[in-house]
Amino acid sequence: MSSNQTVITLVIDGVGIPTLEYLLDKYYSDKCPAGEIQLPNLSRMGLGNLLDPRFHEKIPPTPSAEFAYAIEQASISADSVIGHREIAGFVDETMYPLMSGFPKKYIKALEEKINRKIIFKKVAGGYDAIAINREEHEKAKGSNIIMYASKCDPAIQIAAHEFAIHPHKLWEITQNAFDLALKMDIKITRAIARPYIIDTQEKIIRTHNRRDVVVPLNAQNLIALCNEKKIYTAAVGKVADFLGVDRENKVFWNSTSRSCSKASIDPSLGLKFLHHEERDSNPYSIQGAINEINRACRSSRPNGSFIFVNLTDTDTLYGHTRDVAGSLLAVQEIDRCMGIIEHHMKKEDVLIVTADHGMLHAADYGYHSKEAVPFLAMEKRPEYDHRKLNEYARLFCSKTLASVGHLTAQLLGFANEYEKKCGLKRFAGK
Repeated sequence: MSSNQTVITLVIDGVGIPTLEYLLDKYYSDKCPAGEIQLPNLSRMGLGNLLDPRFHEKIPPTPSAEFAYAIEQASISADSVIGHREIAGFVDETMYPLMSGFPKKYIKALEEKINRKIIFKKVAGGYDAIAINREEHEKAKGSNIIMYASKCDPAIQIAAHEFAIHPHKLWEITQNAFDLALKMDIKITRAIARPYIIDTQEKIIRTHNRRDVVVPLNAQNLIALCNEKKIYTAAVGKVADFLGVDRENKVFWNSTSRSCSKASIDPSLGLKFLHHEERDSNPYSIQGAINEINRACRSSRPNGSFIFVNLTDTDTLYGHTRDVAGSLLAVQEIDRCMGIIEHHMKKEDVLIVTADHGMLHAADYGYHSKEAVPFLAMEKRPEYDHRKLNEYARLFCSKTLASVGHLTAQLLGFANEYEKKCGLKRFAGK
């Protein structure tokens, strides 16, 4: 490896191999509503090698692909927090069941704690929960909050209009809700603050002031080891929330890039908003990834850099809504943006692509699922250089999501510590 090497990991949220095969089957059986799906960069990296042969006409295998594997989750629950943590080397064997509602004792205790009434208190999608309750909430001018349980995550969500409750206050309320849930042994992975506003056309806009409070990660992981080795780390998207802080309040990340305004996006990159209401977060995450790559290229990083990027639109916008065409068009746009990212990478930088879980398109909703996910990697090098990743980076003996972190650790020079400190040995062979 190069001492100044950068490793970039893109996590395409909710797109495992069976999920992608389902989407392709459904899309083409519906006579290609938006034309042929083109995935040249993912295909070049070996995605077709992992798909059933019936898809090879659309996404052909690539015998020369450097690094293409199917890996599976060892952690018990299928959830973005759990998936990202396993990618970073922490296997969570706790079962986090989906919530069906809230215990009355919990609601009463929380209302007393925050001195506000809690309304709704049901399982719902976020926009639905706000749409149903916004009139009551906004009339109350901050004396109540909207609380709902996620349909697909073991998570509490709390919504409030930004003019009724300032986002900083909502973050405090959300922290209180999370702490109380843990104290009362309600098994959740996180609580999410959901500030929103209403635009001039009466549309609900969930703002970029969202915050996730997550179960503390009190275990060695890829990011902590990067810290020990003085490797520069950057989180793009929600990754910092998923992996960011332990109980000693030690911040692991050197840099975090969150969603921001459209004015911050470089127009020369040609990043696209696909959603009809421009609710996309991926363009901001791609811009954040490119910003971090450029910083790594401009500055001295003698021990290397690691950039961890979460691309959520395939989950939040199109997975839970079971939008097949939207999901595939989002994957196609990610594929196109991979070319932009590669252009900004320097020689010997490595791009890794994987997923945190799959998405089951049930009749009523899209639910997270445990399934095999792709694990693809390529190194940027001159055309005449024909080295292979597999020649100097071996796959850890388990085929879990934690093998992504293991490859990163190999590339950055601390594979032995990763194997010893992340507690993965007993998953060997799984």
